[in-house]
Parts: sequence; C-alpha cells; structure tokens
Amino acid sequence: MIKIRNILFTFAIAVPLMAQSDPDSLIHVIRSNAKDTILLNNIYEKLSLKKEYKDSIYDDVVIEFIWSSASSGWVNGVAKGNDLAGTRYYVRGNFSKAQEYFENIIVLSQKTELPVAIIANAYKMLSGILFNTGNAEGAIEKANNAVKLFQQVNDTLNLAKTINLLGGIYWNLGKLEIASEKLYQALRLREKLDDSLGVAHAYNNIGLIYDTQGKQNEALDMYYKALSIYQNLRNDLGVGRVSNNIAIILKNQKRFTESLDMFLKSYEVDVKNNNIDDQGKTLSNIGQLHLDIGNPKEGINYFLKAKSAFEKSKNENGLTAVFLNLGRTFEQTGNYSTSVDYYTQALELAIKHKSIEWQRDAHKGMYSILKQQGNYKKALEHFEEYKSLSDTLNNISNLNNLDKLKIEYETEKKESEITLLQKDNELKQVNIKRQKAINLLLLSLVFFSLVIVVLSYVYLKKLNKDKRLLQEMNAEILIQKEEIETQRDMLEININELNQHKTKLALQTEQIETQNRLLEYANHRITEGLVYASLIQRSLLSNPVELEKHFSKQAMLYKPKDYVGGDIYWHHELNNEIIFVIADCIGHGVAGAFMSIMAINALKDAVAIFNLNKPSQIASHLYNELIKNNAKPFDSNLLLGIDFIVCKYTKNAKVLEYSGHKISFEYFDSINCHKTVRPQRNLNRQLGLIEFNDEYLDITKGGKFFFYTDGYLDQISDSKRMKLGKSEFIKLLSNTIDKPVEDQVKHLESFMGKWKGNYEQVDDILVLGIEI
Repeated sequence: MIKIRNILFTFAIAVPLMAQSDPDSLIHVIRSNAKDTILLNNIYEKLSLKKEYKDSIYDDVVIEFIWSSASSGWVNGVAKGNDLAGTRYYVRGNFSKAQEYFENIIVLSQKTELPVAIIANAYKMLSGILFNTGNAEGAIEKANNAVKLFQQVNDTLNLAKTINLLGGIYWNLGKLEIASEKLYQALRLREKLDDSLGVAHAYNNIGLIYDTQGKQNEALDMYYKALSIYQNLRNDLGVGRVSNNIAIILKNQKRFTESLDMFLKSYEVDVKNNNIDDQGKTLSNIGQLHLDIGNPKEGINYFLKAKSAFEKSKNENGLTAVFLNLGRTFEQTGNYSTSVDYYTQALELAIKHKSIEWQRDAHKGMYSILKQQGNYKKALEHFEEYKSLSDTLNNISNLNNLDKLKIEYETEKKESEITLLQKDNELKQVNIKRQKAINLLLLSLVFFSLVIVVLSYVYLKKLNKDKRLLQEMNAEILIQKEEIETQRDMLEININELNQHKTKLALQTEQIETQNRLLEYANHRITEGLVYASLIQRSLLSNPVELEKHFSKQAMLYKPKDYVGGDIYWHHELNNEIIFVIADCIGHGVAGAFMSIMAINALKDAVAIFNLNKPSQIASHLYNELIKNNAKPFDSNLLLGIDFIVCKYTKNAKVLEYSGHKISFEYFDSINCHKTVRPQRNLNRQLGLIEFNDEYLDITKGGKFFFYTDGYLDQISDSKRMKLGKSEFIKLLSNTIDKPVEDQVKHLESFMGKWKGNYEQVDDILVLGIEI
C-alpha cells in the first residue's frame, strides 16, 4: 500500500502576542491611519506574532493591511502583508490561496526594489507549495532561486531550511542520491547553527530515504532521534508528523496497536492545527492500517476522507497516493474495473509529477489486475515498466550513497571528538611545561638566595672598612667647619643688605598689585554691564518658538560676536497672520546693539501705532525712520548700514509675502527643489528715496525656508584662512535637507565650530530655519 510520509520543512511562523486586539478594532485602526506607516508596521509586527494561524478571524485584518499599505505607497508593507497572508494559508493547507500571495511578492519585486529576505522567503514558500501540489520541477526552480538569495544575504538558517526542502523534493522524485546529499548538507548547517528543531527535521527526512530503500531499522533510528528532539522542544507539529512516519513502519512490522496509537496522536495534532493537508495524509495511512488488519470497508472510508482533504488542499501528490491505495483496495475486493480507474488516475498524476516511486507502484497494480484478467501482453508491458522503475529506485548508487553519507557524517563527528581530545592533550602538555617552569623558577630563587648571602657578607666586610675611613674624614670636617663659620658671618652681613633691597621691591610689587586689582574691578564692572546689556537686547528680540503657531517647526542659530550684537529677529502676530523680520545692523558689539534697538522700536511703531501690515509698508517705514535727518539721498550708506527682510505669512496660505533690502533667503520645496529668493527695490533718483515692493513666493509644495545674515558666510576658517561663502552654506543645507529643521540648524552650529576652530568670530551670526 502507498504510505504517505510526512516530510518536514521549516517555514518561519512567528509566535504569540496579540490578545488585546480584536479583528474589527484592528481594521478600524488601519483604515483610520492608512498613511501612518509606523503604526501599520507595529500592527504588522502584532499580526506576525499571532500563533493561531489555524483561525481565519484575522484574515480580513491582513487584507486590510495590504490595501492600506498600497494606498499609502508603502511598497514594503504590501510585500510584508502578502508574505503574512500567504504563510497563514500555507499553514492551514490552502495551497492555492497561499500561492497567489507569494506570487504577488515575486511580481512586485520585478517592478520595484524589495528586501532580499522577503523575496527569498517567497521563493522558498512557493517551492513548498509547488511540491505539495505536484509540480516538482517548478518546486526545484523556486528552491534554487531561494538558495541563491539566502546565500547572498548570508542567511544560513533559511538556507538550511531550503536545502532540506530540496532533499524532500528529490526524494519524492526518486532521485535518492541527490536527496541524500541535500539532506546531509542541511543537517550539517543545522548543527553549526545549533538549531535543534532543524536537526530534528533533517533526521526525519533522512529516515524517509532509509524507509524508501526498505531499511526500516535505520529509518526508525532516525525517526526516534527526531521524535526525542521534538518532545524536548514541545513541538506538537513535529511530534505529529514524525509519529505518522513511525506508525507506518510499525504497521509494516505488524505492530498494529502501536501503529494505530501513533497515527491517532498524529491526527490529533493535525486537527488541533487545522491543517487539512496533514489530516489527509494521516487519514490515508489509517486507511492502510485497516486494510492490513483485514477491514477493507473501513479502509475505503478513510481513503475517501483523505481524498476529500487533498482535493481541498489541492495536494496532487497526496491524491496520487490515495488513488494508488484505492486501486489496491478495490483490487483486493475483486472490483477490478474501479481498481483500474484509480490506478489509471494515479499513473497519470505520477507521470505528470515525475514521481518514480508512484509510477512504479501504479504499473505494479496494473500488472497485477491485467494478469488476473488474462491480458498478458498488457500485463507484461506494465511489469517491464515496474521492474525498470524499481531498479532505478534500488540501484547500488542510491543504496550505497546514503550509507556513505551517513559514514562521512559520523566520521566528521568522530574527527571532531578526536580534535577535542587532541586539544585536551595539548592543554595537559601546557600544564606540564608550566609545572617545569615553576620548578625551574624555585631552583633559580634558591640559587639567587645563596648569591645574596655571599654578597651580603662581602658588603659587611667592606662596610667596616668604610666606617674607619669615615671617622678619619669626620676629623677633617671639624676643621673645615670652623672655616665655614667664619665665612657664614661674612654672609650674614651681605644678607642684611639684600633684605633692604627686598623690602623696596616688595613695596613696588604691592603698588603694581593694587593697580591690577583696580583694572580687574573695572573690567568686571564693564563685563557685568555688557552681560546685562545682552539680556536686555535678547528680551527685545522675539521668541522664534511662537512661529510654530503658524508653521510646522522652526529652529534658530543666534551667536553675537560679542556680548551684544547687531543681528536681530522680530515678529508680530495678528489673528492668523504673522509678520517677521530678520535684520543685520552695521558692525557688531555696542554699536550694532544700539542700531538693533532703534530698528526694533521702528518696527513696533510700524505695526502698533501706524497699523501697517504689508511688508513693503513696514520696510518703507523702517527706512524712513532710520535715514530721517541722518543721510543724504544716494550716499554710500543709504540705509545707515542695515540689511533686512520683512515677511508676512497667513496660516494655511500657499504664498509668502516679502520685501526688504540686501538680505536673501533659501527655499527648498517638499521635493527638495532649491531657490534663492532676494527682494527687489527701486531707486527713485528724482525723490532721492528707495521704493519697496511687495513680492510673493508660491509655497504650494511646502518645504523649508532658511533666513540668514552674512555673519555665517563671512566666517574665516582656522585651517584654510578663507571665508565659508554662500555656495558652501547652500551645500550644507542641501546635504541635510531630509533631516528635521532643528537637526539641520544643530548641524550648522556644529559645522561652524569645526570650521572656525581657534579663529576669532568675525561677525554676528543669525540663521533661522522654518519648516512649513
């Protein structure tokens, strides 16, 4: 009879965590936040951690996830959603639905760039699907594609899983030599990764090859190794499938009670996991058991249930096996016509899927019936096909190759043990050498101790001799001492004279220190005044944070050259409008600060007293106030050295209105197109005045503004001895344009610190960044 064995392939299915979210709530959250890819990704993580794939209640959530990802343009999300949906259907044995979703990933990868891991997994899953649905050649092609991609990203775990799958496919095709090589290759990779579950899968699949060759004891040895690991890991799916394989051998050994227990244990796991395909395999094998114990009617009942399950899962390999079993059963009951029908269907599917084993069994069945019916010519044809295919499966290379690989595998393990023993022996040799070194050290210490004793004796003898010489020298020293005392008296006279000079020097030093203290006090008072002046000036400047009422974000870099400076930022709010000004007064320090105060007062008067709300009006007012009685028309310092720009913005408007003198700004729209904007003004030579115009900038595409004075551009590098310049400044902005505006301004500040180095700051610096 045809036994449907369970080949174990590992596909990445995540484990539990989503109890708090019911499907309807998740669908509502996804629809309400369709463009929030961060939230969608969090939901994907939750869906991936769902263990109960047997339940279909979350299928609609996954579909909604795919639609929302597509509508928001999140391509990776679409791929992830298809991967998740395909895996769910695969686990439930619905191969046709699973195939649709994984093929979607392959099609999508041909149109746009996707993570290699997702594409590789899709090929691997498609290989498993095609294998289960009988397309062995397609399964091999997809598996080889997956192997290349997993090697590309160094994913050893999934590489081992895919090679294991290839071993199962070649086993099904009867190419046992290739199958053996693949399965042992996968086993070695699993052991390197210390992947116990994968090792168990490999043991199970190697057992299948032994089973196919009729080496039942070797097969049982492999199955029980796998079962032990599955039980330790509490892997119900693995326990169920390997129990099915063990049950088949127990049945063949006429141990029917043990076999039935194993089959029922396997079927319990299949039902628990809602896996229709595995249920079909177990039902078919239980049907065979009933045949072997002489209950063909019950066997046919189980075979038909298995046939229904395989038709639902579209598993043509399973259908082939069931057709063979039904053909054999009806042959035994004498219903030859029905038997021939089933054998014929089985042979057609076996030829379609190039399964040597099942072609062999179908030809054997046809031969048996035709022989009993007296059609010896046709019977002989089928017998010759049966014999040829049987020889292919049992040829010497197939039989010997698996044993050879087993011996190689066990030899490698023995060599590893020998290597460990050699290392242990080397360690012992090292310890022996260390002990020898310690003994040598002890002998050296004894020798050196004796040397020290001898040297000490010689030293003491010499010391006594030196003592006598020292006494003689002391007598001479006493004579010299008297002479020294006489010289000391002379020195005291000289010291008195030196002390008098020292007193005069101390008086002069005290006078100098007094002057230093006076200078330090004066400097301290001046510094305090400048610090206080800085606080006063900063209090007059507007707080740029208030810009966030009208714009998305803002950030400002403000660094006066001295305590106070001539660069200012000022704004005025009116309902949904905001008027803001950036100005650079001539010079820096106190002079610049006084100019900035005059400018701020003029600006406040313009909006508060004269109710001016157009940038050109405010610019004209500032100009008129500053040149009043202070400058002749068209002199070289026409605006008393102040550069400025006045801007007006209405919340949610699509334009920026501006006017000013000499200060330009940079605009980057949302697709990072750049434009330098510089206000224009007219010189009325007849009236001797400057005329300001209102200008408008289209900001429909959103983006960012950067306003700045010339202090940042004019800073000289400590190392290059050159100014930064406008082109380098724009390059700095362009290189960081994808970052938030506050990060860009921080980057400007950090870069300036490195550029300036130890060189003195040459001018006040003001940079204002605004994100629309």
